[in-house]
Amino acid sequence: MRVSGNNVNVKRYSSFEESNVNVNNVTRASKKDYDCADHLIRKFERIGCHDAPSCRGFFCKCSMRLTQDTIWSIFEKATRSPEVESPIKYFIGACRNQMK
Repeated sequence: MRVSGNNVNVKRYSSFEESNVNVNNVTRASKKDYDCADHLIRKFERIGCHDAPSCRGFFCKCSMRLTQDTIWSIFEKATRSPEVESPIKYFIGACRNQMK
């Protein structure tokens, strides 16, 4: 965390808060974001990715930054494409690329 005067630059993904320049500019995950993350966890667990619960924070961040259409099209590509060996790794990589 960098503090200079009244401005604070904080990135804390574990609590889903971000603030760039002003402390009053805080984005928090909504119930919709948590529901989307939980839905992704259930979907990944059904196809055998049992480490999905540990990715809940990342899934929530995806829901905050990406559209639902983007998230689910990446999920479909990750789970249906025969050349993808690890659907969850593909999903995380593709979402990171979209969030850049």
